[in-house]
Formats: sequence, structure tokens, C-alpha cells
Amino acid sequence: MSSRVHSQYSHAGRNGSVSSGPSFGRRLRRRCDLCIRVFKWLPVVFIVSVLAWGYYAYVIQLNLINIDSIAVKILYLSLFHVI
Repeated sequence: MSSRVHSQYSHAGRNGSVSSGPSFGRRLRRRCDLCIRVFKWLPVVFIVSVLAWGYYAYVIQLNLINIDSIAVKILYLSLFHVI
């Protein structure tokens, strides 16, 4: 029983070095998991930003600002939004 009590309260590893306990590994794992979750969203954010920029460029800049005819604006915008 003394070895069981000793192993429960001892933080010494097999090679005799002292570690900071099991919480260090969990904190490191949580940080790695957080980084992975953040980096997994980067392609999504990039694609959404490209789509938003394309929408702005076509609808606002090309149609609403550069085209003078109201009928052509309505035609282009309705075709774009159907697609």
C-alpha cells in the first residue's frame, strides 16, 4: 500500500525527473486543439471573403455605379441573383 500512496502523490517520472503533473499535458493539448480549430476555419474565411468581394465588385461597382440604364441594371441584377 505504501507504493500505491507514494505513486499517487509523487510527480517524479520514470527517469527521476520532476514534471509539473498531468495538468501540463492537458493545457498543452487544449492549446493545440484551439490552434487546430482556428486554422481549420481559415480556408472558410478566405472563401467567404472572396465571394463577398466578388458580390461587391459585380453588384455595386459594375451594375449600380457604371451602368446608366435602369432596365439593364434590373436585368443584370436579376440574372445574377438567379444564378
